[in-house]
Amino acid sequence: MARPAQPSPATPQRQLTQAGVATFTDEGAGPVTFVCVHGLPGSVRDFRWLAPVLAQGARVIRLELPGFGACPAGQVAPTITAFAAYVAEVITALELERVALVGHSFGAMVAAAAVHRLGGRPVRVALINPIGLTPHPGFEAVRQPRLLRAAHEHRVVGRAVRPLVRRMFEGAGFKGFTPDHIARALAVLAHMQFEGHRGLVTSLPAPVLVAWADDDPVVPPRITAELLGALPAGPRLHFRAGGHNLQKHEALAVGRALLSWAAA
Repeated sequence: MARPAQPSPATPQRQLTQAGVATFTDEGAGPVTFVCVHGLPGSVRDFRWLAPVLAQGARVIRLELPGFGACPAGQVAPTITAFAAYVAEVITALELERVALVGHSFGAMVAAAAVHRLGGRPVRVALINPIGLTPHPGFEAVRQPRLLRAAHEHRVVGRAVRPLVRRMFEGAGFKGFTPDHIARALAVLAHMQFEGHRGLVTSLPAPVLVAWADDDPVVPPRITAELLGALPAGPRLHFRAGGHNLQKHEALAVGRALLSWAAA
């Protein structure tokens, strides 16, 4: 692993926007603002190792999606479209100018969708361990997300199902999440549709930075290869090892590449 000596100590703050209550961290300073969007489930903690690297030359905002971390779900639907609108509205509310969106895993598609909602605002997008254009094994393992969600939330059946679902998430590396966070994640999975992703990614403004690892246990190389073939050109960070959280395990390499890419 190659990461800073210490993770970011920044704690989330709250701000009321037209999109509802936004929770985020804000640190560093520079001509570019990195807005980091976590995966599913996730929180600002997902970027706690990357933030100190980026903050050496930029402002860094780690944003929580509604229903995750300390951010209330409010009226925001559990869909990529609704999350993307939320991200764009928060960026507008914070009056951010030169923005580089950094999305991890599921958050990569949210970031890609948010770009198209920011109008003429100068913005770039970087994708770290992104989900692809077709379902990955982790998604397929859920099989029937709508049915699983209903069972998880059932007053009686849920007593037996919730521990099983928690262990399923933990087995995939997602630990420390509350039942509400897991329920929200299941709601997102129940609404996931991959058909529209190709149009989102092919129309992104170049250059698009992508970082991935061969040993990613969630998104296999074949899924990443298909996505890379559809994306505009840009820096490619290929790691043989690093798993599904390169922003943690390879924070120094990823952070330095992001700073160089955003400044170009």
